[in-house]
Amino acid sequence: MNDTLQRHDESLRIAVQRISKLPTIPDVAQKIMDMLKDDITPIDKLEGVITKDPIISAKILSYANSSFFGMDRPTTTVSKAIIRIGTINVKNIALGISLMTMFDTPRITKILDFDRLFNHSLAVGMIAEFIMHHIYPKIGEKVFIYGILHDIGLIVLNRYFPELLSRVIIKNEAGIPLIEAEMQILGFTHAHIGTWLVDKWNLPEDISTTLLNHHTPALANTQREKTAVIHLADYIISERFFPITKSSGYCLDPVVLDIMGISQKNIEDITARVTSYMISKGFDMCNK
Repeated sequence: MNDTLQRHDESLRIAVQRISKLPTIPDVAQKIMDMLKDDITPIDKLEGVITKDPIISAKILSYANSSFFGMDRPTTTVSKAIIRIGTINVKNIALGISLMTMFDTPRITKILDFDRLFNHSLAVGMIAEFIMHHIYPKIGEKVFIYGILHDIGLIVLNRYFPELLSRVIIKNEAGIPLIEAEMQILGFTHAHIGTWLVDKWNLPEDISTTLLNHHTPALANTQREKTAVIHLADYIISERFFPITKSSGYCLDPVVLDIMGISQKNIEDITARVTSYMISKGFDMCNK
C-alpha cells in the first residue's frame, strides 16, 4: 500500500468496514482490461464485448454523437462508433463506464450526478492526452484512462457515504477546497478511497499512484509527469467547463511547473489552447 495511503489507514479502515459488499469487476471490464494490454484490437472483437452490455453500448453511441467526438452525420452502430472514436479511446471509455456504473444504484440517494461526474472525468482524460501530446510528445504515454478513473473515489463516496459527502459538498460550496473539506469531515479524501479501490481490484500500480496524488502532485514519488498532467487537466476542466460542484475551489499546485519543466506563461498558453479546443467542440464555459 502507498505510504501516503497508510497515513490515513485508520480512517479508511473504519470507513471501508461500512462497505459490506464491494462489487467484483464485471466480466466486460475484465475483458476490456485484457484488451488494453494489446495496442491493436480488431473492431469486431471489441464490438462483440461492448454489445454484451446495453449500458456501455448506449453510452458509447451517445459519446460518439456528442460534442466530444461528434460529426455532422450521427452514427447508429457500435462498430461505426469505434471507428469514429478510435479503438483505444473506446476501450478506455468502456472500462471507465463499466467500473463507475457499478456504484450508480438508482435506489440510493445520490449527492453527485453520475453523468456530470463522468463527463468531467472524460474531459479530464481527453485534455490530459492533449497536454501530454504537446508537453511530452516523445514519451507517448497514454493518460486517458487515468483521467477517466481519477475521481472514482467520489463515486464510492456517493454510493456508500451520501450523508457525509453531502456535508463535504456544503463546506466546499462555502469556499473550502474539496480535499480540505473531505479531510475535515472524513479524515481521508476521495483520492485515498479511490486508490484503495483500484488496489483492491489489482489494477496497475501506475493508475493507483496517479489517482492517489492527482490533487497533491508534490507528494508523488513516481509517475510524476503523468500525475502533474492529470492535475493540470483536472484544474482546467474544473475551473473552466465541468466543475464537480457549484464551487470547485480547485487549487493548482505550482509544483507542476517544476515537474513539467514549464513556466506560468506556458500554463496560461495551455489553458487558452484547451479552452479554445473545448469551445470549438461546442462546450460552454461554466459561469464562475
